[in-house]
Amino acid sequence: MKKIFYILIIIPLIAGGCIRHSDQPIKRKAKRNNLEEVSRGNIKRMSFVLMVNNIEQTTEFYRDILNFEVVATSQGDNGKNSFAIIASDNYEIILQEKVNMINRYPYFNYKDIGGTASLFFEVNNLMDIYNSAKNKTQLISDLNQTFHGTKEFAILDNNGYVIIFSELLK
Repeated sequence: MKKIFYILIIIPLIAGGCIRHSDQPIKRKAKRNNLEEVSRGNIKRMSFVLMVNNIEQTTEFYRDILNFEVVATSQGDNGKNSFAIIASDNYEIILQEKVNMINRYPYFNYKDIGGTASLFFEVNNLMDIYNSAKNKTQLISDLNQTFHGTKEFAILDNNGYVIIFSELLK
């Protein structure tokens, strides 16, 4: 039950920057019996799909600044990559070029790239990442201490997505 709770509730909130993960247990208000029955064994993984302007530029950004590696690509009708999966440790992000995304999901035709989506990473080496990223991309929130006991900073990726890095204070 605890694993399912993390997969369905906590991980999306952490990734969205709503809460932080720590080694402290999460206190739950109410138990939802039907959640376990509906979800047991159905979800194998969760990944973010980011609509981007240019796959090559975006994979370079995540590789050069955040040490992600490209694990898969796919070419579109124009012969250029229109889809990529990038990964760092056990985490992956799916990148899909805007034209390709709109062809597949017309809903996105009227949506801006970037928008209100954000990625949240809790890290062990905040200062290393900060020192590496601060001069290579736009800081939108400089290094600061939060009221909930972390140190954080935020940058923009090359498509306008906010990336938040956080480390629990010792």
